[in-house]
Order: sequence, then structure tokens, then C-alpha cells
Amino acid sequence: MKKHFLIASFVLLTLTTLNSCKKDSASTDSDCVNTTQWIKNGHKFSFKNFPLLILGDSVFLEIKEISPNVFQGINKTSLYNLPSSYLQPCGNNIYESTVSSMANKQISFKLDGQIGESWVVTQPVQGYTATSTTTIKEKNVMITVPAGTFACTKFTSVTVTNNSSTPTMTFDMYYNNQYGLIKIIGLYVHYELAKANY
Repeated sequence: MKKHFLIASFVLLTLTTLNSCKKDSASTDSDCVNTTQWIKNGHKFSFKNFPLLILGDSVFLEIKEISPNVFQGINKTSLYNLPSSYLQPCGNNIYESTVSSMANKQISFKLDGQIGESWVVTQPVQGYTATSTTTIKEKNVMITVPAGTFACTKFTSVTVTNNSSTPTMTFDMYYNNQYGLIKIIGLYVHYELAKANY
């Protein structure tokens, strides 16, 4: 598997915990209120790669507000830039889109999800289609990373693509409601939050 595919997959997972492909008709853009602590203009994160036989690089993420309550996640490594994602926090949900207009936005993260809930999302990655099923596994899991110790919700995500040469990828992801993604670990990826600027 190519290194840039793994990093692009990580970038998608950095910003998503993945849900359905349909827009939630119960909410409108005018109803959206940002209740997150981490999706704020100017917030920056760095994720350190721990390569146990994994070819990877540290990833840097910057959040930039591009219109009222719509944010761009600008991703890069020390070597090159990566595709951006667009986020719209809305109450207890965070929506994501691959375009700044938020067309075809999907629920990507549920702040009030319950243990055992699962979601499915399909996203383009490196010219292929990646379909991920994510399940909330545990809450209040204490995780220690270079940035500190955080109480997290644990998600497990299984991702398959329509590229037959790409193996199924399983990730455990740990999110904190104040700082977002804290740790992601799987057979091909291991990143931990190293620093946040707030």
C-alpha cells in the first residue's frame, strides 16, 4: 500500500468518525451552532507518527473558518500538502463535505453518540471509493499521548475500498470533545496528538 494513500486515509479519519451519506433533513444551516471546543478558526494540531514498521510522516492540521460556521481542515505533512476537508458543527453533530459549499454533507461525528452505535460513510480517497463502518466502543477511556492525558471516546472503524489491491483497514480512534482526535492506531497507521495551540 502506498504511503500517501495511508496518510490520506488518516487525514479523512482525523476529521471524521464517519456516518451516513444522506443530509440530515431535520437541521438547516441557520439552525447550526458550533458546540465544539476544537473546531475553531486558527486552531492547529500536530500528530506524531509512531512507525512500528510503518512508513509515515507527522501530520499537521489547521482549522480555518471560510464562511459563517463552515471550516476548512488544511492538512499537510513535512513533505507535502494533502486534500482538505470541510466541516460544519451543528449542535450535537459535525457535518463534513469534500467541497466548501457543504454540498452533499454527511454527519461525520456525533457528540452525543451512544456505545454500540454504528455508521457508514463513503468518501473518495486517492481516486478510489472508501467505505467505512464506525462503531462507538467505549467512553471515558484515559489515553496518554505526547500532548497529555485525555478522557476519550473510543471508535473502531473498518474501511474497505473498491480497489482490490488495497487491504481492509481497521483503526481504533480516540476522540476528546475538547481537543478532537487524540490517537488513531491500526495495522498500517499509528498517530498521536503531539501538540495543539489552545
